[in-house]
Amino acid sequence: YLGADPDYYPDPSRNLLQELGVEGPYFHYLGTIEPRKDLATLLSAYQKVRDSTKHLKPKLIIAGADGWKTEEFYQALDQHPYRTDIVLPGYVTKQQARQLHTNSIAMIYPSKYEGFGFPVLEALSCGGKIITTSNSSLPEVGGDLALYFETGNDNELAKAMKKIMNEPLDEKYSLRATSWTQKFTWDRYTDHLYERLRQLKP
Repeated sequence: YLGADPDYYPDPSRNLLQELGVEGPYFHYLGTIEPRKDLATLLSAYQKVRDSTKHLKPKLIIAGADGWKTEEFYQALDQHPYRTDIVLPGYVTKQQARQLHTNSIAMIYPSKYEGFGFPVLEALSCGGKIITTSNSSLPEVGGDLALYFETGNDNELAKAMKKIMNEPLDEKYSLRATSWTQKFTWDRYTDHLYERLRQLKP
């Protein structure tokens, strides 16, 4: 396993949220905007949540820089019935990312495949809740702290979003999350890598 970045930790300040005009509850995504991240499923699930929970109106923040082949995403975004409640701040700094992770209902990471999944680890380091796909390395990074859904299944994602909105606040969750991330250290990674390389030595 790779290592956690020590610059990620709980940060309840809301400077970025104030700048974005986000006062109430919100879900968020943080990562590159590209097809592999499957933001189409996120947009569809968000619509299902909003359609079925008229009394709750969480916003959706999609943070991150543009990658490649973004045309379909922006077309779907422009046509979204809740477009005015979807906020795109673009690239965010680590300090701003900490605020997003700490104050969010949950970070949603609908990626189709990850070699590791740093955003999930970073959100957990901030004590944030996670909803992500049950593919590749993501269950190893999220452990039993994340909610998982089948890749590309907007119904399952919407169900997970509504479930986490209705869960009572678990005061111990943040401690469990930050404790979990302590197993991901660069010292441990280099020790394991060195041992593997030593075994390959003829």
